Amino acid sequence: MKDGQFICLRNEKIEVLLTAIGASVRSLFVKDRNGRWRDIVLGYESEEDYLTNPASLGAMVGRYAGRVSGAGFKLSGKTYELDKNEGENCLHSGFDRYETRRFRVSSQTEKSVSFELESPDGDQGFPGNALIRVTYSLTDDAGLRIEYYAKSDTETVFNLTNHSYFQLNGHDAGDISGHTIRMDADEYIELDKDAIPTGRIHPVDDSKFDLRTPRQLSESYDDCLVLKSGGAKDSCAQLIGDESGIQMDVYTDRPAIVLYTAEYLDEDRGKGGARYSKRCAVCLECEGYPDAMNRPEFPSEIYDSERAFKSMTELHFHA
Repeated sequence: MKDGQFICLRNEKIEVLLTAIGASVRSLFVKDRNGRWRDIVLGYESEEDYLTNPASLGAMVGRYAGRVSGAGFKLSGKTYELDKNEGENCLHSGFDRYETRRFRVSSQTEKSVSFELESPDGDQGFPGNALIRVTYSLTDDAGLRIEYYAKSDTETVFNLTNHSYFQLNGHDAGDISGHTIRMDADEYIELDKDAIPTGRIHPVDDSKFDLRTPRQLSESYDDCLVLKSGGAKDSCAQLIGDESGIQMDVYTDRPAIVLYTAEYLDEDRGKGGARYSKRCAVCLECEGYPDAMNRPEFPSEIYDSERAFKSMTELHFHA
């Protein structure tokens, strides 16, 4: 069903508002410890606002999420150039972002909707005519399942993720320092001064990246942590709102999570007149390793006509 401008999926435990622009999550309502509904993701007031969406609020990011060093890469001996939209590097695939494009609704039920986008050869600088699909589905146990599919007619790279900003006390509640986080990650990827991977991976021991036991989000992050085992039955990450008591458990088959504490928000205007500032929310972007096409030591994110990109992330909530 549609709720005004937005597509609405709901059951007794969860309600999600989505827009076809960027295949984005606009609102996510769950109940807190007192049974009160709270909207726990940052978003914009109108669908039109998603046509710019500078902070990628709630959007599906692709073709390749994260940063690509030198805004380019080689594949089968050929060099491909991307937009330099962050210094000499490419962030979230450049200027012509999926986040601001209108996807096609390819299927829809009361509890599920699929968005599709055709991305032609050379789009954003990437090779291959590609079909991109993301499906959002509600589960019976207060969960949101996000499934990704991408298929190209030639060799290319894919790394799709969702860029929702979570504030479990409510989207307009402000600083997230009181939130508690746990992440099942023994290692993190070292970054240089431009946030580009150096290729080195370090143990999290005795660092701010050691989130294996719950700790408060008092530090700032824009970093990639390596998960111990994607696709495990146990959650790989957990976030708890201090005031609401809402807990979010993350399950994914991707090898890493980019943990980002909204360091670049600067009084951005959001829905309901909210102002979103630095450290007012946190992203947990389930994805492949950043810059993997330029780092042969990293797990490959190369796909072709015989091998499609497929991925799943589930978010479960309770209080």
